[in-house]
Amino acid sequence: MVGKIIKIVSNTYIVQANGMSYECKARGKLKTEEIKPVVRR
Repeated sequence: MVGKIIKIVSNTYIVQANGMSYECKARGKLKTEEIKPVVRR
């Protein structure tokens, strides 16, 4: 699934995909490589 980050609060990301919003936590590559996602409008 591919989505767009629409909001970041602390370590929780609100992602919009398939017409729905999902609340996600950073895991895997985001944490180990310390990648900092950016919200773009």
